[in-house]
Amino acid sequence: MQIVFNPTGTQVKNEQLMVRVDLYPDLACKSYAQNYVCVPVVPTKGYPGKVGILGNPLDPIAYQIWLDSLPHVWQLNPMLCHFIQIGETTSLVDVAVYIENILKPADLKTLDGSLVLPNSIHLVSPLMHGKNILSDKKVTTTDFADLIASINQRLSILSLQTSLSDLITPIEPESIDIGAGATDRADTGIPGYTVVGLANPANEAGDVDTVQFWYNSNGAGVKAGIFYLVSASTYRCRSAVSIGNVTAGSAASFTGLTLATQIGDFLAAYWATGNMEKDTTGGSGIRYNGAGGDVCTVDWQGELASLAAWQYSMYGTGGAAGLSIPVAMHHRRFAS
Repeated sequence: MQIVFNPTGTQVKNEQLMVRVDLYPDLACKSYAQNYVCVPVVPTKGYPGKVGILGNPLDPIAYQIWLDSLPHVWQLNPMLCHFIQIGETTSLVDVAVYIENILKPADLKTLDGSLVLPNSIHLVSPLMHGKNILSDKKVTTTDFADLIASINQRLSILSLQTSLSDLITPIEPESIDIGAGATDRADTGIPGYTVVGLANPANEAGDVDTVQFWYNSNGAGVKAGIFYLVSASTYRCRSAVSIGNVTAGSAASFTGLTLATQIGDFLAAYWATGNMEKDTTGGSGIRYNGAGGDVCTVDWQGELASLAAWQYSMYGTGGAAGLSIPVAMHHRRFAS
């Protein structure tokens, strides 16, 4: 398994500096097959046929024929993308050592075995809980762009080759559950809008620390957020985080996040490019900003338009407020 630095996730959030590393399975991993996928190369202008609201093709058959006719490429997607909080002066060696400490061979074996299960996100979330803070020092520089560029240059060569053990780490599922689910759906949603999914509002208060998306074509400039209803059609963003690039063709999982959530909140996303999987029937509906653009920003508040029965492929889980996450104190053999 290879762990590499991904510069698209570097950001300053709540005065803390966050970086992202991606875990790629090798041929011996159980999760390799589901992450080695063939995806369409969608042109920048998108579908040339007639479309309705949010780029929804008016003729699904014609759209499918067009999609099938596009060039396709095989790509290996990360099995997991993990965010780590670091300091402004944290070195490449510091990050590498921290990763080796938080991702032991037994943890990697557990991840690989969990990610092929239908409820994988509920197992990944608690396993990665508490493994995201290398430094809690607040950012002091005011030039975030320069800091991010410096960090990306410093960590650009980070690449670790790791092994899996024959042991696993015992874990218990976490309790927060939010979103419609990151699955392969019948349609795709165009970029440039903030979408709030009304399906499966949060069942607990706490922090969403893991999110999943499923894209049809590779996404960029992706953000995840938590919104809540203020009144009528007015919504407010409670918390948000930048994800970066998201690969298409499989469920993309992101851990190490902190998205404050209350009971009844909704999961939201914004993406600048790419197409997220969606359905236009059978769902609980969505809310979206009709004018387009990124409103997945903390404390943004405004009116959102409605589309009944739609749902997008996004999902989240995490720990409820006051919940003590089980910590593994021993290992056991992995049942193959």
